[in-house]
Amino acid sequence: MNHAQNFERYITQSNIGYDLIPFEDGAKGFRFYQQLENGPQLLLGVLFNANDSIVDITVFNIAKITNPLKVEMYLNLLNELNNQYRYTKFAKVDNEIQANYSLPLIENQDMSDIIVELMLLVLRSVEDSFPKIMKLQWA
Repeated sequence: MNHAQNFERYITQSNIGYDLIPFEDGAKGFRFYQQLENGPQLLLGVLFNANDSIVDITVFNIAKITNPLKVEMYLNLLNELNNQYRYTKFAKVDNEIQANYSLPLIENQDMSDIIVELMLLVLRSVEDSFPKIMKLQWA
């Protein structure tokens, strides 16, 4: 059983709701939704690459950058957040703020519980950073 299969079994047994997204190249994705307190519904994606050697955890929909005059301020804030958090990395992708964590997977070791913990770590980073992001959004 590969990492993606182990992860699917783990989250199913843990009653964690998800959507499965298979890719033509053999990669396998899982989609989760998380409502941020006083914020948007976040899309959390967990993607196992086709070789089943890396998993990417990405939080989408954190905020949209709608004012082109604020792009530099957002980039400065993202740099500040990236210095603040050791594991979670924030980025501007297509005028949207996202958070990401990539993990190399160890062969023949079920890492599902670690992946779920890292999902929570990234979500906590986003939740803790959200007020700073919104302060800039509404400034």
